[in-house]
Amino acid sequence: AATDTGATGSTTTTPTTTPTTTTPTTTTPTTVPESSTSTLDDILSTLQFQIPAQGGSLINNTSVNATRSLPKTRAENTNLEYWTQPFIISNDDPTFDHISVIRFQENIFYKPEESSLSGSEENAAIIIKKDDTTIDLYGFSLSLDSSDLGGLNATTIIHGIYIEPGVKNTKIISSSPHQTKGYITGFTGFGIFAEGTNNLTSDSCDIYTNKVKQVEIDNLFIAENFNGISLNNIFQAKINKSNIISNVSQSDSYGIYCSNSHDITINECKVNKNYSNQNMYGIYVKDCIGTSISNSEANFNESIQTGNASGMTITA
Repeated sequence: AATDTGATGSTTTTPTTTPTTTTPTTTTPTTVPESSTSTLDDILSTLQFQIPAQGGSLINNTSVNATRSLPKTRAENTNLEYWTQPFIISNDDPTFDHISVIRFQENIFYKPEESSLSGSEENAAIIIKKDDTTIDLYGFSLSLDSSDLGGLNATTIIHGIYIEPGVKNTKIISSSPHQTKGYITGFTGFGIFAEGTNNLTSDSCDIYTNKVKQVEIDNLFIAENFNGISLNNIFQAKINKSNIISNVSQSDSYGIYCSNSHDITINECKVNKNYSNQNMYGIYVKDCIGTSISNSEANFNESIQTGNASGMTITA
């Protein structure tokens, strides 16, 4: 077992309907004792990160709610409802022609049908295929029910939010009153996964054409996923005032993973107490140009069994 020694270090239009005034209920994870004899199951049983899922509508716009409701299933013996298919934001959907800010009104619980899953990286609760999109969790949560997937032993990768190659100007934030953080939790991949490519299209000489461009992540709490945030082949990204804490995985795990990217800023973030049975990396930066990490922590990230752990790794 190993434990890191720590490291500190286009215009959108808001829908006009006033959001509901429901106050989200959130619980901070309890402290997990650092122990070389702990197992991942021990850690999971100690964590008390529970957010009541409420399901329901996502978009703060009456006309959109009437035309863009997702299939939902009521959980047996409860009043909870689940999303059963991903929420896809695309230029192909005319719903989003004049909608750029998508604001949560309540906690969202995702339990995908098998038919909605594929072998690609696009397995996610929210898939962003459109430029100039803001996802505002507004203090609420986006959660996965992985019980049918095997829980900690799940082999199907499902991310919380996925940004596809070539998309630009994406914000994933929580703008709620009193600056309550938005929560992304329980996913078997990354809480947020953004992946561009280096491929050039035949009609463009722009080397950044298929990179994901201008990503802003602000005021989030990403916990109890297999991994935190992944930024691969990105041009300009900011991660600000976000906590990546208590993510747990059987395999190599990352709090924040950045690779092959330009102009990445990490500011006022806490990447603490994440756990893996193999290698555990708090903040991992590889082959990036112009990376700035300031006023941030990466402490007590632990490999439980056979791997190594580091608070911060910067490599070429």
